[in-house]
Amino acid sequence: MKLDMELVYEELKETFPEAVFGAEGGCPPLERPLLYIPGQKTEPERLYISEGTVGEVRDPRAGWICAQGELPEEEIGPCICLPQDRSLVFNAVQQIYDRYEAWERQLQQLENRPDALRQMLLESEELFHNPLVLLSADFTLRVQVGMRQNFFDRRAGSIDFFNNLRQDKTYAANNQTGEPYLLPASVIPCRSWNINLFQGGQVACRLLLLEQDRPLRRSDGYRLSRLAAHLSRVLEAESGMAQPNHLHNIFHRILSDRTADYMEMSSQLEELGWSQEDAYFCLVLKISGNADEKASGSFLCGYLEQTYRFCCCLPFRDRVVAFFDASKIGRSLREIARELKYFIRESFLKAGYSRSMQGHNNLHRQYLQARIALETGSRGKPYLWIHHFNGTAFSYLLEQAQRQLPSDMVCHEGLLALRQHDQQYGTEYLRTLWTYMEEQYNAVRSAQKLFIHRSTFLKRLERIKKILNCSLEDMDERIYLAFSYRLLEDQNKSRHMG
Repeated sequence: MKLDMELVYEELKETFPEAVFGAEGGCPPLERPLLYIPGQKTEPERLYISEGTVGEVRDPRAGWICAQGELPEEEIGPCICLPQDRSLVFNAVQQIYDRYEAWERQLQQLENRPDALRQMLLESEELFHNPLVLLSADFTLRVQVGMRQNFFDRRAGSIDFFNNLRQDKTYAANNQTGEPYLLPASVIPCRSWNINLFQGGQVACRLLLLEQDRPLRRSDGYRLSRLAAHLSRVLEAESGMAQPNHLHNIFHRILSDRTADYMEMSSQLEELGWSQEDAYFCLVLKISGNADEKASGSFLCGYLEQTYRFCCCLPFRDRVVAFFDASKIGRSLREIARELKYFIRESFLKAGYSRSMQGHNNLHRQYLQARIALETGSRGKPYLWIHHFNGTAFSYLLEQAQRQLPSDMVCHEGLLALRQHDQQYGTEYLRTLWTYMEEQYNAVRSAQKLFIHRSTFLKRLERIKKILNCSLEDMDERIYLAFSYRLLEDQNKSRHMG
């Protein structure tokens, strides 16, 4: 077994407080020590114990312990000096290697236990003298030992932890690496060493060492990496035994497979307790800010599914999609949206809600509604966190009307003539017509709102009708004119913004 030089130093200092560490340069973990004989050839990745000060330049990839010596002036790699007899130091270092080899052997034996993850953390607790925590990629607490306060309870502080983590630069730089990294106390109420654990090439868990009973040490990162290697082997074995989530598979097909047999999927949903008679709605979430989207999506899915039993949440493309069985949950769309309002805002999310509908036939269309609400609402009112389809449907229709032809070629031709007349003669025929439509085609109220006499308004209206060349009594014409007015209004806004 190899040990990190700094770990050896910190362990030695427990027995020999006068030990001094000089680290001119880093070196890889080192094999068990040899007694150095002057003039012998040294090997890389080996720890040597010499008597007195080493004055020769040696392989910087080796490590040195100078018994009854001083730190050398030459660069010989990391070096520990202490005023003790060499044989005493040699025995102490051997005992350090013995202890860590025994720990690793015990971890290897535990790998095949049904509760291997917990047993490994319990076995390591005394070695670290601080709490150990294993979180899933979605920040679900899997195992913890020695922790007096639970920062990771979904209903307590985990949302704060999750949001703080997403904004931390150290986490952003290390959330996909396999190296240990130290997070400040601004993320959770104490500092922590962290390391990612992988399963099938993907981050599956995070192992944390919390600063609670003893100040964290630099060598804790190396210890944590050794423990993580054993835990990762257990996770890899688990990946071969993982059971598929049938509900997620069904909804993924609903979202992605346009040729899927909806009768078959409806039958499968019925078998899982999602009745055809129930009311459903869809929520689409967009992750914003400095975030690891995969980890953030996993956390959001886990949080929503734990909070609402009849919720199926899954990452889809670049969004998180959640379907709610409102009937089984026992609350309406409005009530659930109100409950999630602060969670969405404080987690820096953008949200789109579909309408609530009965049965399974419209589930894919409800996803489209929620996505449209999010995308259209975010374009029209980017300052809002949450958008509902009912509030964005008309804006969506306006956008769709201009997908193939510009607004000038889609809107009512008579309205374009009115606009041209206003521009040429300085009249206000467009404003007059819109006021007339707003006042439900009531001439008296329209004249009052425009601050003109009723007879003046009626004369102006006659000129407007001639230019329009259409009947304002026809309902279709009225709808077309109102729609066209909004198209022109949006066009003007776009020009001003440009």
